[in-house]
Amino acid sequence: VPDAPELDQLVAIARKLAQLLAQPFNDLPNLPITIHVSASIGVARWPDHGHDADSLIEAADNAMYQAKHQGEDSIATATSNAAL
Repeated sequence: VPDAPELDQLVAIARKLAQLLAQPFNDLPNLPITIHVSASIGVARWPDHGHDADSLIEAADNAMYQAKHQGEDSIATATSNAAL
């Protein structure tokens, strides 16, 4: 997110994304079944969780794995020193 807002605002964006993904996909013309999607989302913010793109991606990836361990449709934030 360019000019990323505060971390709590990024988490709110992640929640909205998860809510949108949780809506069933049932209007696909060639697919006779309903598809359900869940997401584990890791949130990291520059410069709090990384000093460059690689370290920021690593921090978000680590947070995503924390979210996966928490269970379906979880969101986790990076720790302050995750990638520094």
